[in-house]
Amino acid sequence: MAGPYKALTYINLPVIEKNFAPGEEISEDDLDAANQTAEDIATLVSGGALGGMDDDINPQNIIPSPNMPTISSVVASAQEVVAQMTEAGEDIPPELQAVADLDYTPVTSGDAAVGGDTSA
Repeated sequence: MAGPYKALTYINLPVIEKNFAPGEEISEDDLDAANQTAEDIATLVSGGALGGMDDDINPQNIIPSPNMPTISSVVASAQEVVAQMTEAGEDIPPELQAVADLDYTPVTSGDAAVGGDTSA
Protein backbone atom coordinates (compact mmCIF):
# COMPACT_ATOMS: atom_id res chain seq x y z
CA MET A 1 0.00 0.00 0.00
CA ALA A 2 1.44 3.34 -1.02
CA GLY A 3 0.70 6.64 0.72
CA PRO A 4 -0.80 8.94 1.54
CA TYR A 5 -2.19 7.13 4.52
CA LYS A 6 -4.96 7.89 6.99
CA ALA A 7 -4.61 7.49 10.74
CA LEU A 8 -7.31 5.06 11.88
CA THR A 9 -6.44 5.61 15.55
CA TYR A 10 -4.20 8.02 17.43
CA ILE A 11 -0.63 7.73 16.15
CA ASN A 12 2.57 9.34 17.41
CA LEU A 13 5.47 9.14 15.01
CA PRO A 14 8.81 8.78 16.78
CA VAL A 15 11.83 10.93 15.92
CA ILE A 16 9.68 13.78 14.58
CA GLU A 17 7.29 13.52 17.58
CA LYS A 18 4.27 14.35 15.47
CA ASN A 19 0.78 13.28 16.57
CA PHE A 20 -2.07 12.30 14.28
CA ALA A 21 -5.73 11.95 15.27
CA PRO A 22 -8.09 9.46 13.60
CA GLY A 23 -8.91 10.65 10.09
CA GLU A 24 -5.82 12.79 9.60
CA GLU A 25 -3.61 12.24 6.58
CA ILE A 26 -0.07 10.95 7.12
CA SER A 27 2.27 11.54 4.21
CA GLU A 28 5.07 9.25 3.14
CA ASP A 29 7.44 12.15 3.89
CA ASP A 30 6.32 12.12 7.54
CA LEU A 31 6.78 8.35 7.73
CA ASP A 32 10.24 8.61 6.13
CA ALA A 33 11.24 11.43 8.51
CA ALA A 34 10.15 9.23 11.44
CA ASN A 35 12.43 6.44 10.15
CA GLN A 36 9.51 4.10 9.52
CA THR A 37 10.53 1.21 7.28
CA ALA A 38 8.24 -0.58 4.85
CA GLU A 39 7.96 -3.34 7.46
CA ASP A 40 6.97 -0.79 10.16
CA ILE A 41 4.32 0.66 7.87
CA ALA A 42 3.00 -2.81 7.02
CA THR A 43 2.75 -3.57 10.75
CA LEU A 44 0.77 -0.34 11.35
CA VAL A 45 -1.55 -1.21 8.45
CA SER A 46 -2.08 -4.83 9.52
CA GLY A 47 -2.64 -3.71 13.12
CA GLY A 48 -5.40 -1.33 12.04
CA ALA A 49 -3.64 1.89 13.08
CA LEU A 50 -2.93 3.07 9.55
CA GLY A 51 -4.96 2.69 6.40
CA GLY A 52 -5.79 4.09 3.01
CA MET A 53 -7.67 7.33 2.56
CA ASP A 54 -10.89 5.38 1.82
CA ASP A 55 -10.67 3.16 4.91
CA ASP A 56 -13.22 3.65 7.68
CA ILE A 57 -12.23 4.77 11.15
CA ASN A 58 -13.37 2.44 13.92
CA PRO A 59 -15.91 4.50 15.93
CA GLN A 60 -14.32 3.45 19.23
CA ASN A 61 -11.17 5.34 18.19
CA ILE A 62 -13.00 8.64 17.95
CA ILE A 63 -13.06 10.69 21.14
CA PRO A 64 -16.38 12.53 21.50
CA SER A 65 -16.32 16.29 21.44
CA PRO A 66 -16.93 17.83 24.88
CA ASN A 67 -19.89 19.80 23.53
CA MET A 68 -21.68 16.75 22.14
CA PRO A 69 -25.02 16.10 23.83
CA THR A 70 -25.12 13.45 26.51
CA ILE A 71 -27.99 11.06 27.16
CA SER A 72 -28.98 12.99 30.27
CA SER A 73 -28.94 16.35 28.43
CA VAL A 74 -31.12 14.93 25.63
CA VAL A 75 -33.62 13.54 28.17
CA ALA A 76 -33.68 16.87 30.05
CA SER A 77 -34.21 18.81 26.80
CA ALA A 78 -37.04 16.47 25.79
CA GLN A 79 -38.67 16.95 29.18
CA GLU A 80 -38.48 20.74 28.78
CA VAL A 81 -40.01 20.62 25.30
CA VAL A 82 -42.81 18.31 26.49
CA ALA A 83 -43.56 20.70 29.35
CA GLN A 84 -43.68 23.67 26.94
CA MET A 85 -45.87 21.81 24.46
CA THR A 86 -48.22 20.63 27.23
CA GLU A 87 -48.53 24.19 28.53
CA ALA A 88 -49.30 25.42 25.00
CA GLY A 89 -51.90 22.66 24.55
CA GLU A 90 -50.07 21.10 21.61
CA ASP A 91 -50.02 17.42 20.69
CA ILE A 92 -46.81 15.74 21.77
CA PRO A 93 -45.22 13.35 19.25
CA PRO A 94 -44.91 9.84 20.71
CA GLU A 95 -41.16 9.72 19.97
CA LEU A 96 -40.57 12.91 21.96
CA GLN A 97 -42.72 11.65 24.84
CA ALA A 98 -40.80 8.36 24.87
CA VAL A 99 -37.47 10.19 25.26
CA ALA A 100 -38.91 12.50 27.94
CA ASP A 101 -40.21 9.48 29.86
CA LEU A 102 -36.79 7.84 30.06
CA ASP A 103 -35.58 7.41 33.62
CA TYR A 104 -31.92 7.99 32.92
CA THR A 105 -29.64 7.89 35.94
CA PRO A 106 -25.92 7.36 35.34
CA VAL A 107 -24.60 4.32 37.16
CA THR A 108 -21.26 4.51 38.93
CA SER A 109 -19.32 1.49 40.05
CA GLY A 110 -18.02 2.99 43.27
CA ASP A 111 -14.51 2.29 42.04
CA ALA A 112 -12.37 5.22 43.07
CA ALA A 113 -9.83 4.24 40.40
CA VAL A 114 -7.01 4.01 42.88
CA GLY A 115 -3.87 2.03 42.22
CA GLY A 116 -2.77 -0.95 44.20
CA ASP A 117 -4.28 -4.23 45.22
CA THR A 118 -6.79 -3.70 48.01
CA SER A 119 -7.29 -7.43 48.47
CA ALA A 120 -3.66 -8.07 49.46
